[in-house]
Amino acid sequence: MGLFFEKAESVPSSKSMSIIKTFIIIGMIIFFVLSIINGIDFTYMRFVFLLAGINLAITGFEGLNHKVNKKRYILDFVFAFVWLLLFVIY
Repeated sequence: MGLFFEKAESVPSSKSMSIIKTFIIIGMIIFFVLSIINGIDFTYMRFVFLLAGINLAITGFEGLNHKVNKKRYILDFVFAFVWLLLFVIY
């Protein structure tokens, strides 16, 4: 059964981080909807990219704090960098 699906390492988030991540995701949804309403306006999409980068950076710092597998939090930081780079480019 473990051929296609691996058991993920789950790191419990603190309550304050969970609340912050929830607000970030709600903000991403709001900016995405505003972008669609205005005809895929990249002004709003930039903020979606920014919030996605911040969310992954928070996840990376949380993994670093909980001492999870090094590959996992480095990957979080790389994806955060990509999202923040998209924010700067657009």
